[in-house]
Amino acid sequence: MDIRTLIMYSSIDGQTQKICQRLKDILVDAHHSVDLVTIDNQVNDISLYDKVVLASSIRYGKHNWKIGG
Repeated sequence: MDIRTLIMYSSIDGQTQKICQRLKDILVDAHHSVDLVTIDNQVNDISLYDKVVLASSIRYGKHNWKIGG
């Protein structure tokens, strides 16, 4: 069974992006279908995914406000 996974991330210096890319590689090896997008990309229909991962870098104790809260 192919699991559809969405990984949305916010990265300032590129470290969060690298981590998310590595997670994508692992999931693809486990037969997931993975879309990796920045938080600035609009996802039209999140209900198409079985799993959603949100990731953000932390700056001065705060994550990107676009991730939430």
